Amino acid sequence: MSSPSEPPGISSPQTASPRRLESTDDDSQRHLQSHSTASTTLKRSYYILWIVALYTALSVVSWGVICVLTERPLYGKRYGYMSSAITLGKNRWRKPDYEANERWYQAMRVIQSITGVLTIPVTSAVCSSAAAAFAQYGKSSTRLSMRQMIVLADRGWTDPRTFTQLLTWTGFKRTGSTFLVLAILLNILGGLIQPLQQIFLKDIAMKTPLYRIKLYHLFDVTDAFNYGPEQDDGSVVLMTRNALATTSLVEPMNQLWQGAGFSCDARFLMGNDTASAERGSYESPPAACGYGATLGNYSGLTEPFFAQQPSTFSTGVIRQFLPRFNSTSTYNKITANEWPTACTGLEDAEPGSYMVVYAKNGTDTVNPWAVTACMPSDQRHTPWKRTHSRQDFGEELYLNVTRADAGQVYEPGGSLFQIIVNTTAGYFELPNYNNGQVPGPLLANDPNNHCDSYCETQGMLYDFDETDGMIYDGSDPKSINYKRAVGKSDISSLAQVPNKGPLLTIAMALFGEGSFIAERVAYPDKYITDGNNGSLPNGTCVDYAPLQFIQHITYGYGIGDGSEGQQCVVNNDTTTFQDLQGGISLWLRYFQANDAQTMQNALNAAAYLATKAWVEHQVQVAGRSLTVSMDMGTDTQVPSISPAGMYIISILLAIFLLSLLAMALYSTWQVRWTRQLDAFAMMRVGAAVKDQVPMLVGGNAGKISSLDRMPGWVGDEEPSADIGTLGVGSRNALQKGRRYHSYEGDDEPWPTEIKGGREAYMEVRMEELRHDLKDDRRA
Repeated sequence: MSSPSEPPGISSPQTASPRRLESTDDDSQRHLQSHSTASTTLKRSYYILWIVALYTALSVVSWGVICVLTERPLYGKRYGYMSSAITLGKNRWRKPDYEANERWYQAMRVIQSITGVLTIPVTSAVCSSAAAAFAQYGKSSTRLSMRQMIVLADRGWTDPRTFTQLLTWTGFKRTGSTFLVLAILLNILGGLIQPLQQIFLKDIAMKTPLYRIKLYHLFDVTDAFNYGPEQDDGSVVLMTRNALATTSLVEPMNQLWQGAGFSCDARFLMGNDTASAERGSYESPPAACGYGATLGNYSGLTEPFFAQQPSTFSTGVIRQFLPRFNSTSTYNKITANEWPTACTGLEDAEPGSYMVVYAKNGTDTVNPWAVTACMPSDQRHTPWKRTHSRQDFGEELYLNVTRADAGQVYEPGGSLFQIIVNTTAGYFELPNYNNGQVPGPLLANDPNNHCDSYCETQGMLYDFDETDGMIYDGSDPKSINYKRAVGKSDISSLAQVPNKGPLLTIAMALFGEGSFIAERVAYPDKYITDGNNGSLPNGTCVDYAPLQFIQHITYGYGIGDGSEGQQCVVNNDTTTFQDLQGGISLWLRYFQANDAQTMQNALNAAAYLATKAWVEHQVQVAGRSLTVSMDMGTDTQVPSISPAGMYIISILLAIFLLSLLAMALYSTWQVRWTRQLDAFAMMRVGAAVKDQVPMLVGGNAGKISSLDRMPGWVGDEEPSADIGTLGVGSRNALQKGRRYHSYEGDDEPWPTEIKGGREAYMEVRMEELRHDLKDDRRA
């Protein structure tokens, strides 16, 4: 049947044969009619861009915030402490800030998990959308076969079976395409990012400031120079003397520090022979690991030193400094030629030197003894310096001990000894979170040169106001290194010289006024008793001889390791003058000990006790200007990642997101015949090629060779018609603005200038269809 004339500018669309309508109902007729007349222009699909934009925003924000949190908190400039001199009370962390920062971190981890779950679905959706654009006629699609198109429609980039097919050249030629390879690489890259984030990213508990505590009235070296000539009241020597008599070798010293190299980890030792190498052994850990730092193991400690605060002290998140003091001694037996001339007799002593001579009455031949203690240098100058920098000085003491005890194995006559004590003082950084909770090394100069914004001011004026300096030099600028005018061997005047060195303090404690030997020489009757009348056979302890506990020597008629004899002066030991002299002679045996190592350890312990007495008693509490701040902080959960890990993940994430965005832009660059290459799109393609692919059982699609020969792209079958028609394998590109036959739901109104012509054409065409239906029914 001939078609009536068509309105201008309208070409007749392809329609189904009228004979195909004989079994259809009214709905089928309406569908066919609308299908025959509906048309629309092809459009771009932008929805995938919104999905990519949302996914990118979530990925970038979550990763970016986590990277920021690894370096600093969102609330505040950094983790850790910031000096009040900088913050002036502002921008300090508070507990709500910690909690808010942790909430941000947890939220970012949740978003990160969500993006990790969405990575493959989003990437697959983008690839599916771009595949529809790739399957349209163009330069790259002319090589696309129907099998390759089906692989893209099946989203083969997520199918492991497709991966195995691509491993061979034949399989790649049949199923592979450039787009498929790019889609696979994009999905693999996206799938790697989340596991890598879990591998590199760790959660750690970061110590952050919470509440600062300030400790006042600590000793600074410069505080000791605020005293005039009569300010030393002898308390330092007295406290040292008492400590030398009562301190035990096994008593833990909480102010005895060790350097950062100290460790209780057992070190594995391998033997030289094969059996020992296979068996192996461990070196014994230091004694301080079990007994603690004691004077008994002083020589075996790792860089031991004295500091005013306990060795377990920590300043937390704040960096603070404190003075430290260390003395090491040597004990040498010398010859008469090495004995100083200035120590020959009191008449030969130099001005300001320290020299004492004690001897038993020469007419008494029982247990004769004599001792000379001499420090030949001028002791009127204190060896200490008013400085915050490191200082080192040495002191020398010479001893001449003469004894002739009957039946003793120790040599009789004079024994000459030289004692040298070298002292080092300076500042060190207290343990804190920044230095790994270990004491810092001895600083060579002023600690102000080593401070930063983690420090807090440590200077204090007497009205408790903090100073601007980190450590304030509170000494009187008018004070000098005081030199007292004393005569030869005027030990009573030397006793009032402030800031004595450790060795001079020890010498005065052992041999000076009020000492064990001086009191018994001056007042013998005071120490002679009638005994205990037998009420206690072993006697009652009434006094201690100095150095007994730190030398493991007993006072009485025995000497050993402290397990034999008596450790104190008892009330039945000294009943006669001879007993008193014998006790003094036995005490002097201590200095004639042949074990130099034991003596040196005892002298190191004595120097520690002398320094401790000087720090704690030289300056009154109110006159100490040093302060120490501490803030143990609180734990807050923060992310931790190495710089290398951060760079790797950031680069991979950037490449992935840019590639994803590029593919999304590609999918929207040109107009589309379908939104996605999905099942509905393939249903329409199947309808167009139904003659080559009939509805048969197809369990092994790989053997259907026609799929390799059939084209797998969509083009325009009627490029010259006014309304285009989609066609599989058509070598005409789809064009923007051109109308194509469509389903009724996609029908677009025609432009106003041809609307009348279109309506007239529709009326004629509908009449023609009704006439054809009647003929079919009559037939």
